[in-house]
Amino acid sequence: MKRLVKQTEALAWSYDLPTDPGKWTLRSTGGDWEVDKNTVNQISCISLNQYIDLAGMSQREKTLFIRGLGVQNQFAPTATDASPGDQIENIILITDKPANRFSFFGPGFAGSQMSAENCALCLQQVWAFTQDSASWGSYPVLQSEVSHGMMTATASDRLYLSVFSKVITRKGSATGQPVSGIDNVVIAGIRVVVDVDAMEEPEYQYLMRLRRSYELQQSHDED
Repeated sequence: MKRLVKQTEALAWSYDLPTDPGKWTLRSTGGDWEVDKNTVNQISCISLNQYIDLAGMSQREKTLFIRGLGVQNQFAPTATDASPGDQIENIILITDKPANRFSFFGPGFAGSQMSAENCALCLQQVWAFTQDSASWGSYPVLQSEVSHGMMTATASDRLYLSVFSKVITRKGSATGQPVSGIDNVVIAGIRVVVDVDAMEEPEYQYLMRLRRSYELQQSHDED
């Protein structure tokens, strides 16, 4: 059995009204993150397709059978001056086909452009603040965790890790409702650990798996 590891580093956002009214700022990051959406009440970022190279195994005509998957958080998300109802969402994908922003709808489900057979894991975590936090910060509570995935073996030469992170809040309100004071958010680094067996299959079975992998990767996809 082999243990494969890949991770994406932490990122931080700040909200500074005098500097950029109605916008968040990607303050610091140690990873390959890009801003997906930035409004007064929502900021989201994506880290796409950090990969584990499996070419050495595929060149030896071996199939990877996934025996275990684990997701490790560096620490819980944190924020300063958060209000009850503020939320942080993380979606983590492990796939054998490059993902795009539409893949986070959940491979194989409506709205996604990736087959469930290309996804070993789609994990959604929703964190929520349940009380006002002081300026020195507080931790949210993990409110929901949902996971799925159908890929148990692959003949691909790569496994991809993609992460989507989003903050949902109420910094502005047209109805006069109370607004949140949240102004700094840190999303922890995320590490995935994949335990695999690399095994030779009968030639016909291996060729059919290669064919299926190719067909799935060449299927309709819109960026």
